[in-house]
Amino acid sequence: MKTLTIAEIGSCHDHNYNQAAELIAAAAKAGADYAKAQYWSSAKRLAERRKSGNYYEAIYEKYRVPEGWLPLMADQAKSHGIGFMATCYLPEDIAVVSHYVDHFKVASFEAADLRFIRAHYQYLQQQPSRRLIVSTGLQDAAMLKRLRIERTALGSIRLLHCVSAYPASVESLNLHQIRAESLDGFSDHAAAGCLFSGAMALASGASILEVHLRLQETDPQNPDAPHALLPEQLAEYIRNVRTAETMMGNHSRIENPAEDAMRIYKV
Repeated sequence: MKTLTIAEIGSCHDHNYNQAAELIAAAAKAGADYAKAQYWSSAKRLAERRKSGNYYEAIYEKYRVPEGWLPLMADQAKSHGIGFMATCYLPEDIAVVSHYVDHFKVASFEAADLRFIRAHYQYLQQQPSRRLIVSTGLQDAAMLKRLRIERTALGSIRLLHCVSAYPASVESLNLHQIRAESLDGFSDHAAAGCLFSGAMALASGASILEVHLRLQETDPQNPDAPHALLPEQLAEYIRNVRTAETMMGNHSRIENPAEDAMRIYKV
């Protein structure tokens, strides 16, 4: 089974549409299945919702994707033969992005808001192939249990292991939680340059991987730069994932054809 790979553009567009379009093209060239944007219609509303104050409100405003970019980004992804996704943060924005996305995403910071998660349901039902992919960083065991109940009830939810640190150190990744908590994938914030974390997550049970992407010209002060891969790094990251898929195999122990030549010597 192919692992779905999502290239997260995040804020690495530097509020420049040409950079956003280049990131989508780079995601496709690297072999990603989807490019993903982050959308909030109001920096003020997002800061109020998260109680994050004026400092973060200014950052949210600086990197806010205009609504008019959404159809352009979706068309850009389609033109390169990949899908388009977006993360919403405000309930009123779900309907806006629903016109353009193949799947929805909910970030870890909003994952405990079940009312917000359920607000996506009517848009999932409109297209049965759509999924709601939820990162689970910051959540305790009780909340993870509730999210798994939602997944069972709806069937269209997928849950990603996530460490909400930017960047996340290698020793903090805790990938065994993917299998231990019956999660579906991994939202990867490992420090830029860690090119095998996706392959390790796959070996730990992940079938969906999300990782940040930046360009060489992305502002080094950009908040997503420390955990974002360059296009050539993303290509290697995805190659490692595909190699790991091959290594995982699909043969039973007694049917592995690689052993056929040696069977005659079995005592």
